[in-house]
Amino acid sequence: MKLKTKLLAATSLAAGVFSFQASMQLAYAQAAQEPETIETVVVSGIRGSLTKSAQIKRDSKQIVDVVSAEDVGKLPDNNVPEALAHVTGVQIERMHGEGSSISIRGLSSVATTLNGNAASSGSDRAMNLSDIPAELLKAVTVYKSRSADQVEGGMGGTVNVDLRRPLDLPFGWTLAGSVRGVYSDLGGTYSPYTSALIANRFDTALGEMGFLLNLSYTQNNYFENFIESESPDPFFDKDQSTLPGNIHALNGGVGPIAPYAINYGVEQGATTRPSVNLSTQWKANDHLDFVLEGAYISSKDKLHRDRLHMVVRNGTYNLSNIQMMPDGQTLKSATFTSADGTSPVNGGPESYFTRTNRDEFNTNLEAHYHFDRLQVNASAQYNWSSSKYFTLGTYSRFQGATSAVVDVNSSTVLGGGPFVQFNNTDLNDVSQYRLFQLHDEVGHSKSQEFDTQADATYQVSEDWYLRSLQAGYRYSNRHTQKDFGYRDAIFYDSATTKNNTHYMPMSAFPSCGNASEKVKPDVSGADIPSWYRLSSSCILDNYAAVRNYIATSPMASKGRYDWSSNEPPNIDLTNSYNDHEYTFAGYAQANWGANLYFPVEGQLGVRAVQTWGDVLSTDYTDNQDAKGNWFTTITPHSANKSYFDVMPNANALVHFSDKLQLRLSYFYQVDRPAFWDASAWQSINVPNKIIWAGNPDLHSMREHNYDASLEYFFGKAGQVSLGYFLKKPHGWFYYAGIPINDPSSPYNGYTLYQNRNAKPGTFEGLEFSTQSFFDFLPGFWSNFGASANGTLMTSYTIMYDYLNPKVNTDLASVPGVYNAENVSRYTYNLALFYDTPEFSARLAYNYRAKWRVSVWQDAVAYSPYNDATSRLDAAVNFTPYKWVTFSVEGSNLLGENNRTQWGKDDKMPLGLRMQARTVQLSARFRY
Repeated sequence: MKLKTKLLAATSLAAGVFSFQASMQLAYAQAAQEPETIETVVVSGIRGSLTKSAQIKRDSKQIVDVVSAEDVGKLPDNNVPEALAHVTGVQIERMHGEGSSISIRGLSSVATTLNGNAASSGSDRAMNLSDIPAELLKAVTVYKSRSADQVEGGMGGTVNVDLRRPLDLPFGWTLAGSVRGVYSDLGGTYSPYTSALIANRFDTALGEMGFLLNLSYTQNNYFENFIESESPDPFFDKDQSTLPGNIHALNGGVGPIAPYAINYGVEQGATTRPSVNLSTQWKANDHLDFVLEGAYISSKDKLHRDRLHMVVRNGTYNLSNIQMMPDGQTLKSATFTSADGTSPVNGGPESYFTRTNRDEFNTNLEAHYHFDRLQVNASAQYNWSSSKYFTLGTYSRFQGATSAVVDVNSSTVLGGGPFVQFNNTDLNDVSQYRLFQLHDEVGHSKSQEFDTQADATYQVSEDWYLRSLQAGYRYSNRHTQKDFGYRDAIFYDSATTKNNTHYMPMSAFPSCGNASEKVKPDVSGADIPSWYRLSSSCILDNYAAVRNYIATSPMASKGRYDWSSNEPPNIDLTNSYNDHEYTFAGYAQANWGANLYFPVEGQLGVRAVQTWGDVLSTDYTDNQDAKGNWFTTITPHSANKSYFDVMPNANALVHFSDKLQLRLSYFYQVDRPAFWDASAWQSINVPNKIIWAGNPDLHSMREHNYDASLEYFFGKAGQVSLGYFLKKPHGWFYYAGIPINDPSSPYNGYTLYQNRNAKPGTFEGLEFSTQSFFDFLPGFWSNFGASANGTLMTSYTIMYDYLNPKVNTDLASVPGVYNAENVSRYTYNLALFYDTPEFSARLAYNYRAKWRVSVWQDAVAYSPYNDATSRLDAAVNFTPYKWVTFSVEGSNLLGENNRTQWGKDDKMPLGLRMQARTVQLSARFRY
């Protein structure tokens, strides 16, 4: 009764579009009633786009939001996450100057579909939305509720990306394209974006036909500074007398809290994305049509990540000049001196070069038959994708740097943050650099998937209670594989003296000793020094000689790794798996309506899904013999998996008037675990009693969802909606190390680190949205408009299993101890726009409150939090002729940076990531 009262009293935002089948039904019904009417694409500006959005929302039976291609072109949106940044209830993450990922109503588990069909990348269950350029988009739809005919998955919701098709366009030839340049004030980088579209729609003796080719090439050149600390945990110093007062006795003698390491550095590189969409359509007659299409979406990234690194908690140090944070528990600063007084401290430059290539191919064949009351849709997809990366890392130390001053909250960093000063060292003197380690690794994940589905809709009546019936099935066969391998080598300057004081001088490194490069961060308000690195391009150009040196020189310790082979390291079977998964789903759904005191319509459906398969991986057991020598035992490990779920859904739309309506919705959702998380691998460290493992017993997350939305529409584009939602997830995925307490197990007393299912949680909130043009104002002022939306999360908790708290035994006293990850208490968007056929402009502001980044199990009170973020973007568009538009666009105009903290109550700074201001100049044409 309490829930029912909430549903009837509260409301929820709904801005959206029909599901794929529903939209096809509407299009065919209109075609049957008005055979001369065709849909055309008109660049109608902001006013037309908002009018269309309001109408779609008004007619939809689901709770959805849609962003049309016109919207994407009016703000500096370079990919799908950026296009969705201002949608109610959507929160995005940014990396390297662009949107990288999204969450919906606080849940980052989001399913993805392409043109209404399931789509994924590599070994993931979803596409990488940041790889889809805005130039390919027709529309992006966010489904916050689901119906039985939609593919399952995504606790937060589903994002459907619609690419263009030729019969969406006017008859005859269509030519369009764009050229953009983006300038970033960080690093002074320039990024080009280009696209071209050619299409033709024509009549033949066989019926109406069309073809379309859409090309896009983008390149994001980025430069980003970061400062960060890592993994706070108890600091146990062997000489407790060096610690002031009784702080060593805190928490049962565990000691003060300190980060594992602190860093500051630079990430710079380039991400290029060549993409192609090819589509053909044939409408044989008013009853039958076909679609054949394919898309290639690619991302190729070359990244240099350089950091000045200092390990704090792993080393034999003498501490002096100790200062504590105000809480008396967290270390603020200290001087760290090596115990023997001659060895360098465990810190210095670290450089990583990473090359990543992602390629995804999607093919789709559809047939649609419509006659009288019956419509049948059938389709098949074959998709394959590949993701490869190679990383080269070099690690150095400073000869003579026997001590360092560490301050985890230094005033040197703007706003406070970690900082380290290496004593007795000149970072500009390359002769003081000692190279001690080289690391390389490769990873390759690939996937092939075949899907087929068919459904039928029968129109029962137009005025009975039962309006139509839907039924269908989907079958999926997916093979996913992941391989991973790495190597390490340690370098010494003598074949006889191998210890921490005698690493190789950087200048002595074979072939590239004199190819050092300077790294210079550009962190405003912080006096961050520059340093040197070995040239990764030189190492790769001379890789055969480098590998030969490691394999043959007595000054290079290669351990058990084979450096005589070609570039890819040996595959580490622990981190590799081979997975086959099959899914069969069937659904039935009824669309109903009734003319009661008010007209009411809705849906009632159910979807049943059976997933089964097998996964093959290995167990690695590392042990030591009597002499202390390590050896490894490798054992194949296979497992079977099976999930069966029944997912009901029901919704109703009550029309109080032609302007006011109430929408109610219930649905049940499931989300299967990631392939890697549910694989069968284990890595067992016997001496240290630690196991890292996948979890083939991981079961699906499940969720009950309730929504209510009250919506009022006025004018052409005006609407106001106020809503309420309640999500009740069970089995939330999280990662934790928990001791094994089973006397019958050979691993009793070991700590097992793996992904697990949490206990139930609650996500509850309110959403508000409004938009309108000021048509009631006279003349010039009627061209102005505004929009505002916001989400308030009244509850966002997950009952994590904190069975091994090291620091806080009283979990109830920890602020936000059960806060879910990636959820802000509130977010809001404000926009002001002006629109005429020749000139338009938009100013948009986004704010997101503080959120928990992840759960830090070892010290729960120190879980990382992201501070509140805000962003101001603007765009001005000028259309002197109907076939061309020029634009000037800017993002992050206020120059806001991203800051993170350890603990909800800011126990210790985590770090700072600088975010660039950008300016775009563009020209778009269409004919």
